[in-house]
Amino acid sequence: KILGFQILTYLSRNIDYLIIGKFLGENALGQYSIAYKLLAFPIKTLAGIINNTLFPVIANLMPNIKKVKHQYFESVLIISLITFPISFFISANANLITNLFFDTTVWNDLDKLFLIFSLIAPFQASNASLGMLAKIQEHGKSIFKISFFTFIITSISFILGAQFGLIEAVLFYAVFWILIL
Repeated sequence: KILGFQILTYLSRNIDYLIIGKFLGENALGQYSIAYKLLAFPIKTLAGIINNTLFPVIANLMPNIKKVKHQYFESVLIISLITFPISFFISANANLITNLFFDTTVWNDLDKLFLIFSLIAPFQASNASLGMLAKIQEHGKSIFKISFFTFIITSISFILGAQFGLIEAVLFYAVFWILIL
């Protein structure tokens, strides 16, 4: 079940690239990739540090659900206190960042992508340690179902949105993501 979770998580994290590349082409895929990676880097780094630190702490607290919940919500608070300001900064400066570092005649949607991703990134970061928590509690069946659902929603949102364009694909994804939270 955990292996299934890991496979579905991998697919969920990469199906967007496949769909965008197939339906919208290499320029759209390049813009999407740059915007996503810029916002995902601090989130993945932070989530990795927190998960690696939190996993043994929560595992030791495991019999005491009240302490586990407290520790988990404390970590979500820390993640939020860091990622929300980073995302807000990127959101507020999306146009400036794009104009400073990229050729806007080629990368014409990048500022809009930065804006959209910066709005959903903090929520994804706050949600990043749920998998670790489920593993500790040995909820393999539940986490597999959640991963499968996430994969389906991600795929559908990008396929539907890609019919209209890159920005629309990312907006569909953002709306679906916010709705499933």
